[in-house]
Amino acid sequence: MRGIDRFLMLVLFAAVLGRAAYLAVFDPNPASVRTPAVMRSALVMPPRVAGSDLPDMKISASQNKPGRLYTGTAFALSDRGHWLTATHVVEGCKFLLIGRERRAGEFDFQASDSWRPVEGLDVAIMDGAGGMPGLVISDQTVPKGAKGYFVGYPGGDPHAGYVTLIGRSRMVRASERRKEIADVWALRDMTPKQEGGLSLGGASGGPLFNERGQVVGMMSAGNDRRGRLITSVLPGLEPVQPFSDPAYAPDIKLTPSNYVDFGRTLRERGLVTRVNCRT
Repeated sequence: MRGIDRFLMLVLFAAVLGRAAYLAVFDPNPASVRTPAVMRSALVMPPRVAGSDLPDMKISASQNKPGRLYTGTAFALSDRGHWLTATHVVEGCKFLLIGRERRAGEFDFQASDSWRPVEGLDVAIMDGAGGMPGLVISDQTVPKGAKGYFVGYPGGDPHAGYVTLIGRSRMVRASERRKEIADVWALRDMTPKQEGGLSLGGASGGPLFNERGQVVGMMSAGNDRRGRLITSVLPGLEPVQPFSDPAYAPDIKLTPSNYVDFGRTLRERGLVTRVNCRT
């Protein structure tokens, strides 16, 4: 074989190899970009002084099965491309996408190329999916009996809900030995109503607001039968603060009569989004 033929063969081989490497990282469908790397550098949570007035709550989370699509919720921390969600939403994902709602049931998806858990908590920061103005995280917890309002995608569909705080407990996950301080809320209303009974799966990672429209918790677990929501406590969560650039808060007081419109505004602006996890 002449020298020029060998050279052309090498060029062709390099081109084929390069194409194969590209397809190994990116799906041809731009709506399903594969995460090229998943960063698990834990953000260490320093000890916090927080009491609980309710018994410990044992959380039994189902294990994600390979090759399945699971959904969750996330919300914007900053326009630098940081998003907050629950660790169990992103754990084990080979493909991780953030979906901004264009209209009911239709989403524009972007890839998240890394995520970092806060050690010891069901809290994780996602990166690289395009930023939006960060929601304001309150620096104060709320008292028992306070009203709260959550926004998320239970069942993969957009919902907003109205809750009241019952008290504070400790989440004990069946697969782990750690105990996480959490707020327990009673569901008062959710819009739209779900057919076939309450199902909160998919709402995990969604924000829960106080009456001032500031985030005081993040959805972590729930009891569908009893209508209970369990949220990670965010005020004073130090590892999240360097990633947070608060820029959006409503100029109205949230009430049971306007929280649905507030939730719709957050979803339409891309501040609360759906998360797609392909295992």
